Amino acid sequence: MKDSNGIDLAKALQNVDRKVSIIFVTNLAQFAINGYEVEALDFVVKPVKYYDFFFKIQKAIDKAMTNKDMPIRISSGKELVTLRQDEIAYVEVMHHSLVIHTVTKNIKSYGTLKEIEAKVNPALFARCNNCYLVNLSHVSSVSGYTIRIGDEELLISHPKKKEFMRVLNLYLSGARK
Repeated sequence: MKDSNGIDLAKALQNVDRKVSIIFVTNLAQFAINGYEVEALDFVVKPVKYYDFFFKIQKAIDKAMTNKDMPIRISSGKELVTLRQDEIAYVEVMHHSLVIHTVTKNIKSYGTLKEIEAKVNPALFARCNNCYLVNLSHVSSVSGYTIRIGDEELLISHPKKKEFMRVLNLYLSGARK
């Protein structure tokens, strides 16, 4: 890199996002030690071998998925609300806006389910139809095409039932946690 080095670039990246995972690729293993200065996740020595690279990238993906358990921020009117993901029972699209149903209250927001889906842990949330994004840990029962979450009953759409049940079973078996 002209007029810069990997450590300088890593510092600049961390100024933008502290959760970014950094993997250095270098020809000299002795420079990898400098990665500790910027909390690098790992390093790969050139020439890059496929399996070595694969496992390092998998480590970064696993870290990113762990970060998905981080609280999420929802804009509600003029207020920015921070929620723990386990507080959210389900998210509903209603009249072109979102309603986030939490354990204690409902929060109205604007946006799409797709935007919320991108913020939450995909191992914990699944769609049961185009109107609901459900926190699997809050599902107390499923009967036919109906899910019970607390006192609420949500409908499962026919096209989404098979996939939703598959994902719910994976979650309940511990394979999606």
